[in-house]
Amino acid sequence: MYDERVRATLIALLSSLASCYSSRAIDCAVRCGTGAQPCASGLRCDGTSGLCVSEGFTGTCGGDGGGLGGEPQSACATEHMIVMFEPQTPVPVGWKCVSCATSDPLFERFVVGSETFGGQGGSTQHAHTFATPSVSASVEASVGVGGAGSLDISDPTHPAGAQSTTTPADHLPPYRNVMMIEPVAPVSELPKGAIVAIDTATPPNGDFIVFASQNGMFIRAAGIAEVGGAAAHSHSIDVMLPGTTAGASVFGLGSISASTTHMHRVQGDLPPFPNDPAHAEVVLVIATRDTPLPGGAIAFFDATPGAPWTVLSEPGAPLAKQFLKGTLTPQPGSFGSSTHDPGTVTFRSGIGGAFDSFAAGQTTAQDAAHTHLVAITFSAEDQRPPYTEVIIAKLAPAGCP
Repeated sequence: MYDERVRATLIALLSSLASCYSSRAIDCAVRCGTGAQPCASGLRCDGTSGLCVSEGFTGTCGGDGGGLGGEPQSACATEHMIVMFEPQTPVPVGWKCVSCATSDPLFERFVVGSETFGGQGGSTQHAHTFATPSVSASVEASVGVGGAGSLDISDPTHPAGAQSTTTPADHLPPYRNVMMIEPVAPVSELPKGAIVAIDTATPPNGDFIVFASQNGMFIRAAGIAEVGGAAAHSHSIDVMLPGTTAGASVFGLGSISASTTHMHRVQGDLPPFPNDPAHAEVVLVIATRDTPLPGGAIAFFDATPGAPWTVLSEPGAPLAKQFLKGTLTPQPGSFGSSTHDPGTVTFRSGIGGAFDSFAAGQTTAQDAAHTHLVAITFSAEDQRPPYTEVIIAKLAPAGCP
């Protein structure tokens, strides 16, 4: 109740100053109208611009700013700033959760840096396609028959097989959920419990402490606390080599074609592969009380901010197309890979299941003991988890004007 009275008083004060209005103050900051959030108490929805304005506002919104849809922004563009927040804490007054509802673009999605906001992609699991190659020579040597010569069972050719698929595997990397909150109007302070990234190991001032809970964990937006994911994954295959259709078995001075086709089963696991997509490692700090935005803070945006922010996620910048993982020590550069490419893996087949006949059926040599080495090449697959692209920017050392 107290907070609402204070808010109403401030809005009334701003309304009385409408003649001094600057398009980069509190008005023209929040969208309203059909499908949008209702304006806060003391604000009205301007029918021309579709933006929330104070009751006494007489200026003009839209067209000359850098905000979402062309509306003006505050000097620090904080109306489009998204910061992390601990899910256990209620959303502070003056802020809204943008990762709590299933309709929110950040709901249960990892954040990845981009020059624009809202692009989505990724999945929770993947599989690889492959085809067995043509194989002939077996691992084992020829088999002797009655001391009269040698029976070569190593060369019947197995033709290339049809396309097959590995078992699917989950590829979510180790993650910890954080709530994402956005102010309903421009702000100059962060609420207690707000989390921002920095590129040093030391908090910016005494109002912040290192948020160690996120160390080694990827940032995933949601409305409730949760940890999950795994460090690595693997796949299995189970496929039959096609039956032999040609080949010869050598006996003494002559040769005779194999009398019976046979197949081999190929089973096995691919080597484990790390789940980490391409990412940057950042130090996170959490506000221990309401505090001004610190210089050097790194935050997310749903519209491109101007000075005093520097965008770190545009093409060629260090956080472009990068997921974010918490660390206690700043680590410049990119780690991990968003593409999983197993390359070529060699498996040993199971034994065959047929035999060859000689001398009008009087001499037989069982063919079942031989195996083949099968070099299989697998498709490369996208292993990015479900994500939403955000604009990532760093505040100048001097902070907001």
